[in-house]
Amino acid sequence: MIDGQSALKLIADSLERWPTFDAAGCADDFRALIRQIGFSACACGAWAGVGRARRHRFFFVDWPQPWLELYEREGFFHHDMLAIESRRRISACWLSDTVAHLRLTAKQKELVQAFEAYGWKDVFGVPIHGPGNLQGLVTMVTREKIILGATERAMLEAAARTVWER
Repeated sequence: MIDGQSALKLIADSLERWPTFDAAGCADDFRALIRQIGFSACACGAWAGVGRARRHRFFFVDWPQPWLELYEREGFFHHDMLAIESRRRISACWLSDTVAHLRLTAKQKELVQAFEAYGWKDVFGVPIHGPGNLQGLVTMVTREKIILGATERAMLEAAARTVWER
């Protein structure tokens, strides 16, 4: 993990470079950036619709395949606290802060247990709200505790929004 000033410089440099990149190059650079900051993996996706009519797709995801298979097999997307919270909030948040204020369902408790058993420590999520009912989420997962100050959080949120828009 790097210090706050170094993280800010890395994020600012990335934000300056990305207008010259295509979408794939921007996503690749974002993945490299978050790893330098201390995150292990990330995902970027969107959904539209409500309830059973909701359709989602990932623009990119580099969470490990075994985790993705478990997540899909268990239907965790429909119970994922960050995905649910991102539909009702506009600011970035840590999963640990979100879970602390929720009354979890049995399936959500199962998700938390699976998350911890896999070795994850926390997820930083950036909700996205677009035109109409388009919504999205950029997530960054860590296997170590990462402390981000207000400025680092804001810059990382800007980076996540930028890569999502690309």
